[in-house]
Amino acid sequence: MELVSNLYPVIPADRLDLELTYSKPKLSKTDVETIIQIWIDKKAQDWSSDISVSYMCSNLHLVLLPLWILSGDASASWSASIGQDYYELKSCYKCSGKGLVKQSENNPFGNSDIIERCHVCGGSGKEQVKKTRFVSQTGYVNAELNGRVVENLPSDVTPPRLKKRDLNAVEEKLDKPLAAQFYSLQPASVLSSDGRKKSEDILRETLTQNANDIARDMGPVRNLQIVNIQIQNLSARLWGYPLLVGSFTYKDEEQLAIEIDALTGEIYVDVPKSVKSSRLRTLLYKIVLLLIVVLVPIIVFYTIVKYY
Repeated sequence: MELVSNLYPVIPADRLDLELTYSKPKLSKTDVETIIQIWIDKKAQDWSSDISVSYMCSNLHLVLLPLWILSGDASASWSASIGQDYYELKSCYKCSGKGLVKQSENNPFGNSDIIERCHVCGGSGKEQVKKTRFVSQTGYVNAELNGRVVENLPSDVTPPRLKKRDLNAVEEKLDKPLAAQFYSLQPASVLSSDGRKKSEDILRETLTQNANDIARDMGPVRNLQIVNIQIQNLSARLWGYPLLVGSFTYKDEEQLAIEIDALTGEIYVDVPKSVKSSRLRTLLYKIVLLLIVVLVPIIVFYTIVKYY
C-alpha cells in the first residue's frame, strides 16, 4: 500500500485482481484551477495569502474511488401478527352504568342534588372502549438491485466527503496496461464473492423492510418473519470513480484534505482549526454587538419612563 498523502492510502490499480471499469475525468487543468479559485474567492477570504491556486493544485493526485456495482433479485414469503382495532361496550365509568349522575349544587337555601344525564355515555350507561386483537397475516414480497452503487472502502478509512457523484457517467474497461497508470484508494475487498455477498445482504435487508412496510399498512406489527427466501442473478463488479485528492498544510497545522470530483467538479476542503476559531470569535463579537445595539435603547427607554 502507498500514500498520495497521509490521508489517502492507495494501491496501484493494476493490483486489483478483478475486472475493473473506470470513468475518464472530465475536468481539464484549467477547470481545476478555476474551481479552486472560485472556492478561494467564496470560502477562503479570511485565510492568509499562503493559500493559492498553484499551491492547492500541486498537492492534488488523480485516484480512483472503488465502488461496487451490485445487482440481483430476491423474493420471499412473510408472516406476522397484525393488530386490528375493535370496540367493546362496557359499563360507563362515570355513571356506573346508570346513565344518570348526581350533581351537588350550592344555593342560598342550602345544598341540593340535581340528577343529570351522563355526558360520557349520553345516558345509555354504556361506553365504547377501543381494543386491539392480533391476527395472523401472510404475504409475498420482492426486492431488486439494479446496479446499486456502494462504496468499497475499509471501515477504518475515512471516505471521501464528496457526495454529488455522476452515477450515470460513461464507463470503460480498465485493462492491465492502462490500470498501471492509475492509483486506487485502498478497497475493502477485490473479491467478486465479497461483492455478491454484499448484494445478498442488501437484498435480505430490503426484503425485510418491504415486508415490514406492507404489514405496517395493515396495522400494528408483531413477530414479523421472512421465510422461503429465493435469491438469484447476483452480480458484483468494481467501478473506479475518478477523484482528485490530496492534502496541504496551513500555518504549520495538521494536514488538511482537499478533494475534487473529477466528473462533477464538486470540491471539499478541510477548514483549519485557526480559521474556525477566528470565525467563532467574529460570530460572537457580532452577537454581542447586536445585543448592545438592541438592548441599550430599551434600557435607556425604561430608565427615562421610570424617573420621569
